[in-house]
Amino acid sequence: MFEKIENIKNYDKILSIAINNDYCEHIEDIIALLEKYDKKRERQSVELKMCVFTVIRDVLKDPKIKPWYECSFVEEIKINPPKNEKGIFDYLNKYWYKFDEIGRAYLLFFKRMD
Repeated sequence: MFEKIENIKNYDKILSIAINNDYCEHIEDIIALLEKYDKKRERQSVELKMCVFTVIRDVLKDPKIKPWYECSFVEEIKINPPKNEKGIFDYLNKYWYKFDEIGRAYLLFFKRMD
């Protein structure tokens, strides 16, 4: 489900931007960072999904970032959001290919707690 960090070029830079810049709000922003600082991948590829999941996993390890689902197109997730990392990635994995790029971007937002 996750990519090895050493397979993502400029990983520390991507992670730092994702955590510290307010413009990084959702999944599409993570994809844009990967395309800019690592490489462009086919949008439907398993490789892209694994890289995005890796960045999300590490972004959510930062105590000032929380997952936020209010803008998700998946109504059930707003009512009963995942409580742990496994739940988050089970949800993302379930819906990843069920939406186009726009819908996928809105599966998960990042809320800054600072």
